[in-house]
Amino acid sequence: MFCRNCGNEVSDKAVICVACGTPPLAGDKFCYNCKADTSPDSAFCIKCGVGLKQEPVASANEVLNLGPKPESKRVAAALFAILLGPLGVHKFYLGYTVAGVIQLLITCVVGPAFTLLTCGCGIWVVLPGVYLVPFIEGIIYLSQTDAVFVETYQVKQKQWF
Repeated sequence: MFCRNCGNEVSDKAVICVACGTPPLAGDKFCYNCKADTSPDSAFCIKCGVGLKQEPVASANEVLNLGPKPESKRVAAALFAILLGPLGVHKFYLGYTVAGVIQLLITCVVGPAFTLLTCGCGIWVVLPGVYLVPFIEGIIYLSQTDAVFVETYQVKQKQWF
């Protein structure tokens, strides 16, 4: 089979032509059966006689089920994690309500209760979890590209580092 857009030979199962990046049947310049030049309004190939009119072909984003590209929330989420991390603001901002509530409960309920129960010694156990974990998350957010951040935290919705 040949790509109708660029004429490159592609597999019959190909979703996208590697040469031009379009679905193989999306173009109108070449016959998919024999690679002959065709005009955009041709219903049949004049060389081999195969029918050229296909059902409308989806775009590459639709074929790969990518949908519209979400806007990156990377910098804002990183700043929230570094500055307001113990309150879980970055989790709420990214839409992780359960993770945000867990972070908030650890900071406001579990941390103080554990500290009181251990006569103040528990603060050294609670502090790293309350302050260090969100700080590390903020640094991880900043160290990633927008594309990786969107894929990891907005599309796949990875809630914890």
